[in-house]
Amino acid sequence: MKKLLYILCLLQVPSVVAAQENDEYIHRYVGIGIRASVFQVSELPVNIIPPNRILINIDPIKYARAEFHFGRYASTREIYYSSFTGTPTLLKLKDVSTVVGFGVFGTYPVGKAKFLAGMRYSINNYEQGDIDFDTMGNPYVITNTGKISILSGVAGGEYYFSKWFSIGAEFSLVSMDDVFDPADPASQNQTTTTSITESSLVFRFYPY
Repeated sequence: MKKLLYILCLLQVPSVVAAQENDEYIHRYVGIGIRASVFQVSELPVNIIPPNRILINIDPIKYARAEFHFGRYASTREIYYSSFTGTPTLLKLKDVSTVVGFGVFGTYPVGKAKFLAGMRYSINNYEQGDIDFDTMGNPYVITNTGKISILSGVAGGEYYFSKWFSIGAEFSLVSMDDVFDPADPASQNQTTTTSITESSLVFRFYPY
């Protein structure tokens, strides 16, 4: 009977070791992901900022992370506008917005989870279609431009479902300085500062 119990104990050792290995944190050096932001409706800025970003993060050690991100938004609006002669004119207004930036974070792994806190800085360049009129009162399309400087304080975490994939959530306090440059040379630049909160989901794949 004692021999049988001894054999059963030996058979259980590999499964216990495997379970411990599954719970052990495995450091990954490179991650590629998508961050999907969710703004409050009342917090949306006047000029569109791409809400979804492509992320590339590099974790040289398990307590630090550098991250680069990119996002793009583009849309076209068609508007029929009556000209001076009364004939409707189809005008196409294009809005284009591109954001690039980087972030630095401190990270702390606990089991299959990793918590992080740090800062992101981004530049968002945009073009915004608008309508102007010539001396005869006929409408035509003009393009306003602008640049938004974005500084975010970030706190969040991610859970590793495997060493290749994680899902995380982040909360940010965001400050934005928007410098709007009208196409009309008679108009002056306008600068607007806005502060909002931002929450987002993050999906990351770890190839290495």
